[in-house]
Amino acid sequence: MIRWVSAGAALAAAAVFASAALGADVSLRGAGWSASRVGPESEATATAALWLRERLALTPSLDLGGEAYVVARAPGQRGDHATFELREAYAAYFGEHFDLTVGRQLIVWGRADRIKPTDLASSRDFTSLVTEDDDQKRGVGAVKLGVPVGDVVLMAYAMPEFRAHAVAPLPPLPGLSVRRASPHGAVADHAVRLERTGGRIDWSLTYFGGHDKMPMLSATPVSLAQGVIEERFPKLRMFGGDIAASVGDYGLRAELAHVVFDDLAACAAPVCGGRTSVVVGVDRQFPDDLYVNLQAVLAAGGTERAPPSLLPELFVRNGVLSNRLTASEGGLSWSVIRQWNNQTFRAEFSGVSVFGRSGTLMQARLAYKLTDDIRLTLGGDLYRGKRAGVLGARRDESGVFLEIRHGY
Repeated sequence: MIRWVSAGAALAAAAVFASAALGADVSLRGAGWSASRVGPESEATATAALWLRERLALTPSLDLGGEAYVVARAPGQRGDHATFELREAYAAYFGEHFDLTVGRQLIVWGRADRIKPTDLASSRDFTSLVTEDDDQKRGVGAVKLGVPVGDVVLMAYAMPEFRAHAVAPLPPLPGLSVRRASPHGAVADHAVRLERTGGRIDWSLTYFGGHDKMPMLSATPVSLAQGVIEERFPKLRMFGGDIAASVGDYGLRAELAHVVFDDLAACAAPVCGGRTSVVVGVDRQFPDDLYVNLQAVLAAGGTERAPPSLLPELFVRNGVLSNRLTASEGGLSWSVIRQWNNQTFRAEFSGVSVFGRSGTLMQARLAYKLTDDIRLTLGGDLYRGKRAGVLGARRDESGVFLEIRHGY
């Protein structure tokens, strides 16, 4: 406990120094959590975090940018520890004929709300204790080239740095350990994107070729003889697009992605093969600071497979993590946000419900601004569904939190 309190004091001191000496945007956050998002062993904990963000304009056409954070977690059954994340660190050139960004950067695709089937480039940390889902995103080392072509922009990406999603660890299996089989070192992930923004209708078309960032675990007689479960990240290709438009008081949006594995044999999930995901939504900003968003979600395609004889629980886990449990599924997502008193008080109720075995997630957030810089947030996440479902598998992560935040 003494070490954890000392870490919190050190973060506060670092925040003062960064703000005064570096001029960086600073966010200092402290929170208590009833669940720690690590699967069945989830436990109550507390966190103290320092986030730093800066963007320096060296010349009218050259910027340096970056964001990083460090989080200290209170002692528990898994021990106390601190985590450092360099989210972004890049140089960006903005020219008359092209734009170029080099370094670790957040690459976010898709115009649907939260559920974005085309958004395959950035990594996420699903175990991080954050109150906003977007804070789970992590940058990847990449080179992005943008060239204007009329009223659209053609973008090309090379992403040599591979960063897998961080997920809850596999429950211990006696005599077995997990070993990453691929990829190692630099990768050849790449993408091409054509995008139009700023008009009555915004749209984009995207191609991505690279590795799936969600791990797939497999066991073969050879690997089991060595006491090893192999962790793989299969290569895939994605063809997708999105569109958004305003019609009167309503916003309309749609997003579609078709994903295929380069090597079908590398897929170790209940459903493999080509899969198409579609999100169609409508939103409206009502008077008195009320916002409502409703979306329909559909995924279909692929061939269902029988579970293997060796460790079939890995087969199910792969389906849960990659959302490949059934050949087709549909559901709804929603978000209702209301603000009062000149946006001093904010309430949000959101969630997603997938029909069948996947389950339901409901989230609630209540935020109050104590001052312009200090915000208090009370919230909770509730997972429901079958244990062998995408959302039901996270039932032990249901819980509430209370966070106080200074800064962004």
